[in-house]
Amino acid sequence: MRKLVSLVLGMCASSAFAQESSTPYVGGGFAQAHLKRGCAGIGVVPIACEDKDSSWKLFAGYKFNRHVSVEGGHVDFGRLREIGGAAEAHLETTALEASLVGGLPITQQFSLLGRVGGYRSRAELSGAAAGKKSTSNFTFGVGVQYDFGRHVGLRGEWQRYQNVKARNDATGTEMSSDISVLGASLVWRFF
Repeated sequence: MRKLVSLVLGMCASSAFAQESSTPYVGGGFAQAHLKRGCAGIGVVPIACEDKDSSWKLFAGYKFNRHVSVEGGHVDFGRLREIGGAAEAHLETTALEASLVGGLPITQQFSLLGRVGGYRSRAELSGAAAGKKSTSNFTFGVGVQYDFGRHVGLRGEWQRYQNVKARNDATGTEMSSDISVLGASLVWRFF
C-alpha cells in the first residue's frame, strides 16, 4: 500500500506534470466482485454460498495531465447469497468513491494505472435476515489503460475496498470483509 501511494505521489512530482492539457472524462464498466470472507453466516447458517457476482461502475473524473487524475464514482457490487436449508439471505452492497489516479505511460497509447482513495458503502441484508450498515474506509487498485485515440480508452483494473461491513439488525451480528473487483471500463474524454 505504501509503495502504491509513493508511486502515485512520485508521478505527481515528476517533471512531466504540466506537459499535457487537462480534460474532464466519464466512464463505465462491468466487473466481477468477490467478497474475501465469503459467507460468514450473518443471515443464516450457510450450507451453500455465492460470494461472487457481476458488478458495475460509473465514474467521472478530471485528468490534469498524463500522470494525474482525480475520480469519483458509484459502484454496485452485486448480490451475495447465503443458503441455509430452506432459508436464504441476500447481501447487496453499493459504494460511492473518490480516488487519486496515477498513470505511468509505457507507450503513447498504453499506460499503467494506480489508485488510492476512499469510499462510503451501504450494505443491505434481506431475505431470512434484515439489516443495513454504512461504512467508510480506503480503496486502492492497479490496472492498465489503452487509448484508442484522443477521446476513447479501455481500462482493465483490479480494485480492493477495505473492510466493508454488514449488519443483521435482529441479532446485532456484524461482519466485515474486503471486496475485490476485477473488470473492464470504457473511458470517454471530452477534449
